Amino acid sequence: MKIKDFIFKAMLEDPEGTPDKVLFLDLSKEKLSMLFSPAKLEILKKLKEKNFNSVGALAKELNRPVESVSKDLKLLQAYGLLELVQNGQQKIPKLEKELLIMPI
Repeated sequence: MKIKDFIFKAMLEDPEGTPDKVLFLDLSKEKLSMLFSPAKLEILKKLKEKNFNSVGALAKELNRPVESVSKDLKLLQAYGLLELVQNGQQKIPKLEKELLIMPI
């Protein structure tokens, strides 16, 4: 049994033993390179270092247009890496996971 299969099976058999802050990803090489582009990795790094009160504040910190940061955030959210919390008119980006497990 491959290690990824072992970990995945253990997670399914004992979901209580798997912390909510863990994400298991098994993606194709193309999807991995799309999901973990340098720009998206920089977003994850900034969110780990600091809390932001809006997508605009994060975009300003990254020196990138709000539209492109928003697009990247939506993709990262779709894969379960972060959450966009609605706060009135603004969305607050928050890291959802602390540990990422993925086979290579």
